[in-house]
Amino acid sequence: MRTTLLLSALLAFTMSSQAASITINNAGFEDPDVGSGSIVNGSTANWTVSSYWAGTWNLNSFIYFNAGAPEGSQILFVGYNGVSADVSQTLSATVLPNTTYTLTFSLGHRNDLDLSVYSVALEGNGSTILATDTAGAPTAGNWVPRTLTFDSASAPGTVGQTLGIYIHATGLSAAGTYAQADFDNFALNTVTDSSTGSGTPEPATFGVIGAGLCAIVFARRRMK
Repeated sequence: MRTTLLLSALLAFTMSSQAASITINNAGFEDPDVGSGSIVNGSTANWTVSSYWAGTWNLNSFIYFNAGAPEGSQILFVGYNGVSADVSQTLSATVLPNTTYTLTFSLGHRNDLDLSVYSVALEGNGSTILATDTAGAPTAGNWVPRTLTFDSASAPGTVGQTLGIYIHATGLSAAGTYAQADFDNFALNTVTDSSTGSGTPEPATFGVIGAGLCAIVFARRRMK
């Protein structure tokens, strides 16, 4: 009986929330392979790059970082020696109602340069900032994971807007010294709450709970 009730509760929870991932093209900057140790300025596949001082970098050694790229062998560099740069991608997905979006990525700090002031934003329609991150602080030569979240229930006016990712770096540190920001391994995941939002289960959820209760009653009758 306890097992039946537990399974019913789990099924009800599964039906009231749905997890999914949204495709980010070339999320790890591995396409194409630019060659060991090579740098391609001004472009990276599937992303829009605004400046010569942003692009793909193949890390062939641990000279600039204490370890390799967080994913694969290539990363995105943005900004350099006082010159800012922007990198963006419009995604093939729109903001859904009652959905929480979680954007994750890795932020790197070169051994030989300061970390640039940067921002990574999840955007709607290319202009509405849904969530942003600016506070990552890896130590020299290292990478740190970063996460930002957006819940569309808190901003219903954004529903239907086209999602996008926007990356910016000034090329200068907070102290004004020459700097760069490096990025890798982007991912965007969602959890959609399919309930009514009032705390009342949906009819389908009621059905699952009712089936569980019926099973309990049937089991008790058999025992008697």
